[in-house]
Amino acid sequence: MPVFNAWHFNLSHRDWGLLTLRSFGDIGESFFLTALSHIPLASATAILQLLPLTVALGGALFLNEKLGWRRLFPIVVGFVETGLIIRPAAENFGIYSFYGVCAVLCVTLRNLVTRCISPHVPSLLVTFVNAIGILTYSTITMLWVEWVPMNGGEVRDLIIASGFVSVAYLLSVLVMRKKRFGIYSSLPVKRIIMGTTGWFTCI
Repeated sequence: MPVFNAWHFNLSHRDWGLLTLRSFGDIGESFFLTALSHIPLASATAILQLLPLTVALGGALFLNEKLGWRRLFPIVVGFVETGLIIRPAAENFGIYSFYGVCAVLCVTLRNLVTRCISPHVPSLLVTFVNAIGILTYSTITMLWVEWVPMNGGEVRDLIIASGFVSVAYLLSVLVMRKKRFGIYSSLPVKRIIMGTTGWFTCI
């Protein structure tokens, strides 16, 4: 799987379409930022724990990934446990909680599309196109936001955060292109079970 190969933009229409679709999925991740500023952190974290489960399930449904009962069982348990934590029927589950769910679905789409991109397309190019898409979206949305001056410390923190995010994007592309989706299904289940146990203890 090429990472730092010489870039080439002679891609098929299919790959360009997948790269564009992947960018839209990543832009949809901004729903989570909106949700995070309006719902409790515990609820937002619980919703985010659905991501490995939806990715594994989506890989089985749409990409013919093998998903035996040993991996399907943690997925079912994870969905049930997450439902107990966030309680969709409760009064505090409003529009911003749905924003969090939409963000999970958008990131799931992004990860599934990443697997469909041709192997000869460099992962660094996938990351670059993704960054261009987010930059374009952010530039457009900033037209309706009041700009405020930044001091030196804020600029420094922004540069550092941008560096970490860029590395994280590249690593996410590499992982989604090389590893089977099913291995991620059991990762959040232990944390979800522990959270649910604590929730039952407190009620």
